[in-house]
Amino acid sequence: TNVILAYWRSEQDNAEVNAEKLLEEMKRKTEKGNISCLPDNITYTTVIQTWARSKKKEKAEKAWNILSELCENYRKGNLNVRPNVITFTACLNACVYTVG
Repeated sequence: TNVILAYWRSEQDNAEVNAEKLLEEMKRKTEKGNISCLPDNITYTTVIQTWARSKKKEKAEKAWNILSELCENYRKGNLNVRPNVITFTACLNACVYTVG
């Protein structure tokens, strides 16, 4: 989560892509049994926030897809990914500030 947070704070090109790749890697490691890599609400929200700061046209769709995945995981019983107002606001920001 700290590395994803660093991507969110950075002005680096493709920070959002790198943050999402790291989220995917965390999910793969968790599926293989490494519970210490289990993404939580903060992880997902930070990736959504990173997409919201992006200048890419697809940022709203990416943010929405990540939020949808988080909500689905929560509905399936993963209480660590319970969305909150910060999560929804980040997704809304991605949608509102999408150009094109």
